Amino acid sequence: MFLKYPSGRTASVGGRILNGAMAGSLVALLAVSVAVVRALVLLVVGKKFELDGFVPSILWYVGAFVVGGALAGLLWPSSDSRVRRAFVFISGMSVVMGVIWIMEDGSPAAWATFDWLAWLGMSVMFGLAISYGYERRSPGSGQPNQRLQRRAHRG
Repeated sequence: MFLKYPSGRTASVGGRILNGAMAGSLVALLAVSVAVVRALVLLVVGKKFELDGFVPSILWYVGAFVVGGALAGLLWPSSDSRVRRAFVFISGMSVVMGVIWIMEDGSPAAWATFDWLAWLGMSVMFGLAISYGYERRSPGSGQPNQRLQRRAHRG
C-alpha cells in the first residue's frame, strides 16, 4: 500500500510517520466532508442548529486522525501478520476514540469504568473494521486481495 517502496524496502521511520499522518488526514477529510454535507442538508430543509464549538471540535477530530495515522505508520514494521496489523490499526483508532471521548466526557482522569470500557470497545471495533477493509483490498489497488489469492491457489 503506502508504506513500502517499489523495491519492497520499508520506508524510513520519518517516512512511515508522514505516510500514516497523510492517510489519517485523508480519512479525517472524508469524515469532515460527511459532516459538512449533513449541515448543508439541515440548512436546505430549514432546520436550525448550533455551531458553538464546531470549529475547535473539527480541528481536534482532524488532529486525532493525523496523530492516529502517524502512530499506525510508526508501528507498521510490526504488521507482518493479520493479528499484528489489526493491533496497529486498533492502536491508531485508540487515539481517535480517545480524543472523541475527551471532547464528550472530559479528562480521562474523570472517566468512569463505563467510559474506559466504551473507549476500548470502540477502538477495537473501528480498528478491526479498518483492518478488515485493509485485508480486502481489491486487485486493482496494486495490492493483492488475500481472498482471491487463496481461491486461486485452491482451484
